[in-house]
Amino acid sequence: MSTASGNQRVGGFSLIELMVVVGIIGVLASLLLSALSNARAKGLQTQCANNLRQLGIAQEQFVSEHHGYPFVGENSNPPNGFPKEGWADALGPYAGGYRLNTDRKPWQPTGVFHCPAATPPACPTFPEGIGYSDYGYNAFGISRLFDVNGSLGLSPWMGSSTNQPAPLPVSPFEVNQPVRESQIASPVDMMAIGDGFVGNSRIISDATASLWRSSGATDLVGSTRRAYARHRGKAEVVFCDGHVEGPRLQTLFADESDAALSRWNRDHQPHRERLTP
Repeated sequence: MSTASGNQRVGGFSLIELMVVVGIIGVLASLLLSALSNARAKGLQTQCANNLRQLGIAQEQFVSEHHGYPFVGENSNPPNGFPKEGWADALGPYAGGYRLNTDRKPWQPTGVFHCPAATPPACPTFPEGIGYSDYGYNAFGISRLFDVNGSLGLSPWMGSSTNQPAPLPVSPFEVNQPVRESQIASPVDMMAIGDGFVGNSRIISDATASLWRSSGATDLVGSTRRAYARHRGKAEVVFCDGHVEGPRLQTLFADESDAALSRWNRDHQPHRERLTP
């Protein structure tokens, strides 16, 4: 009957071997989690892009029927036969309807108007009376708040007809004539609808029904952080010709090149003078 010598191992693993195995499992697990996280984020971004593609088609149908772009908000004095509803409600009939999910607070849109990666903080951290708009409309282009020279985007406001300084009216959006197709100098290079961000080089507001480069953006309960987290530093945007892109937030809100600035404005000019308050 033989016995194990002093140099023979009876069985089992040494502590070092166990530590190596655990370390390898940990590395593999972290790689797997990272891959799953990236795949999930990519999937949400793809779904968002598909939503915007549908909204681009809805906008094309609206413009084809009404020969103009929707107003940013409800307008009580539109031309005969032109819808008075704001852009989301106006596009709703072409995109399955615009509805809000009231089962949670803040309220969020449903269907193609809902970005699956848009995650607002729960009330009361988020202001109780403010709905969370996932997508925004490039109504104003690059402009200061209520700029007397008018809007550069897809919806008019005071001053856009005469281009002359004037006192603010009670409702600066009550401009009768919508923006027409012929006023869009470069549809392939004019942003129309995208993730609902208002921003500048430092701050981004989310939850807005506008896509707007403005010096007046304010951080709303951590909105800048949420904006960068939504699509990993990017935003999904559909252009007037219907194609979708995912530009970086730094390009949208900090880049001051002519190419970056002109994509905001219907005359396809940079209007750098409007970057300051």
